[in-house]
Amino acid sequence: ATLGSWYKQCADTAKCAHLCDKLPETFRKGCRLFSSWGWKRGDPSSVKYRAVPCPAEFRKHVGAQFGADGAAPAPVPTPPAATPRPTPLPTPLPTHRPTPAPTPNPTAISTPSPTPAPTPEATTPMSSACKAYCTRTNVVLTASK
Repeated sequence: ATLGSWYKQCADTAKCAHLCDKLPETFRKGCRLFSSWGWKRGDPSSVKYRAVPCPAEFRKHVGAQFGADGAAPAPVPTPPAATPRPTPLPTPLPTHRPTPAPTPNPTAISTPSPTPAPTPEATTPMSSACKAYCTRTNVVLTASK
């Protein structure tokens, strides 16, 4: 194997993960990932595969990992531009309506008593001559007492 036969020192690759620390820093992360799978061997002979054309984007990605001196440090990814979030409008406070003045209970308005008919003044008994005159001129006679 390219990096030795370290995997033969343990029952499975997961138990050999501590050996990844002996590798150059660039290989440790991949070694730990491979070790975590817990394979019984580091060079499995029963794996079946077939060669396929390598996708162009993968070739580009892998190619970017190497420089003239071998493995190159991973470029620091540029964080995506933050999309500003709109500032929410403040929640309006409820407006207080003035409390209306209490409606007074209706007061009973006294109904005025009807105006009494005028009390006739005491009259002296009519003479027969007056009665005769009033009868001719359609004057209504009032009862005399």
